[in-house]
Amino acid sequence: MVRRIWTVLRSRAPFVRAVPKITSWSLVSLVAGLMLALAGCRGVPDVALTDLTEARRLMADLRIQFTKAADASNRAVMADTDEQSIAFAHEAEQATAAVGNDAAALAPRLHDLGYPPEVRLLEEFNKHFANYRTLDHDVLQLAVENTNLKAQRLSFGPVREAADAFRDALEPLGAKAKDHCRVESLAAKAVLVYDSYAQFASDIQSGAISPAYKWVLYDPEEWPQTPVAEQLNPSKYLTQFGQLAHAHGYKVIEAPARDLGNVARSGSACPELAGEDLDHWYIRCDIAGTAAAASDVVVVQDQVNTTNPAEYASLFNNARQQALAANPQVIADSELSTNYGRAGQMAAAAKSVNADGFYVSITSPAIGQADQFFKLMRAAGY
Repeated sequence: MVRRIWTVLRSRAPFVRAVPKITSWSLVSLVAGLMLALAGCRGVPDVALTDLTEARRLMADLRIQFTKAADASNRAVMADTDEQSIAFAHEAEQATAAVGNDAAALAPRLHDLGYPPEVRLLEEFNKHFANYRTLDHDVLQLAVENTNLKAQRLSFGPVREAADAFRDALEPLGAKAKDHCRVESLAAKAVLVYDSYAQFASDIQSGAISPAYKWVLYDPEEWPQTPVAEQLNPSKYLTQFGQLAHAHGYKVIEAPARDLGNVARSGSACPELAGEDLDHWYIRCDIAGTAAAASDVVVVQDQVNTTNPAEYASLFNNARQQALAANPQVIADSELSTNYGRAGQMAAAAKSVNADGFYVSITSPAIGQADQFFKLMRAAGY
């Protein structure tokens, strides 16, 4: 059983959008390769279990700290004020230092365990991480100097080239795993998130989107980031977003929220009926089907139903059926969030559906909960 699980780490409020850069996802791929190697199926003597457990803990923390560092760097570049940019840059520097500390502590553990392939993989990570750290330092300096355009150009120039080198280095290293264990080489893709079709259309017209982005995601919800006109007629703008994105060569992910039903009143293209709940509105108005017809991946925002697997499965299964009817080739993913339910409840909900993958939204205070969820999913064969 192999399904994709992709994550978004939210370091501040649950609904703050961070713009991912190819730098972060590519180096995370190298870290993931080492994590999978450490989580492999080789046997170890009882006396080595303590070292192995500590090595896995360090590796997990390294990945978390790197994700936090990359996320903070992104927000420093995209910040609206100098004060925010400086604060995010400081956060990025602290997390980056923690990555270095974890890597330094991990090296002797791997040597003591007698894991030469993992030692070489860590050495490869350290070499590329040093390059990343230097470039990211330059990006942050430009960001706090209020020259974000320069910072963005640099982040998609030398940093992108370094990220490509990380990804290229991962594949041969991953192939060295032994004892029937496999280290997957994760294909990293930067995804540019939009809450507004109007903003996307403007960026297309002005040429503001970096060529590093090959995927775009449209996430209309009942919030200020999505214009009211788009909230009132999600089907129209889901279609237009997908058409415009495909016309310009992008792959498309669409993740319309069920809470759009809250504004489906007078003036809405599909008004909510009296006494109708949001799940029924979402299905009756064929929101997932419309999104699927215009996209390559549709995400069903089912996370609010996490604590009730029957409701979670009902919404997803009906939405998936509509999505596949509209586009037999579409990938149908379901969403989970650390804001809804405990790790066991998240896993139970995930296992209740036949999703192609899972979109997992994680807030920083709930990283431990997310780690428990991933362990439960791994134990279940995902």
